[in-house]
Amino acid sequence: MQRSYEGIQAHQSALEVAEQRARAHPDDLAPPYILPEPYRVVAPFVTDRGRELAAPPLAGVYRTDGGANVAVTIAPEVKRVRNSLAALSELMEEEPGPIREEGVHAMGVEPELNRVRLIAGTFTQDLRHRLAQRYGRR
Repeated sequence: MQRSYEGIQAHQSALEVAEQRARAHPDDLAPPYILPEPYRVVAPFVTDRGRELAAPPLAGVYRTDGGANVAVTIAPEVKRVRNSLAALSELMEEEPGPIREEGVHAMGVEPELNRVRLIAGTFTQDLRHRLAQRYGRR
């Protein structure tokens, strides 16, 4: 099925504001994301302070195809999660880190899962156990 992207511009603008908040408070907030049908911006938090930081409306501006600027304000959906932006970023930058595991060739933060996702050419039980022991729920 094909998804309609009608109306997503406002949410993408709001997502940028939520991402700025997360970068400004990486220990309290996690990476935000957009959910479809209907579109909504999810602003995950880790701490009680993070809940307060994530909850205010997200105000931004986007440009229409005709070139007009449109101001938007969207109330985020806040959600408690386990891993902060700081914790996920730390794992991505850790040396030697999971990217150095044999068979792993890419990794990135998956905001909806609130985890770092690895892409491996070959996924063995041994690799899975090593990663689980070393990195747990990150």
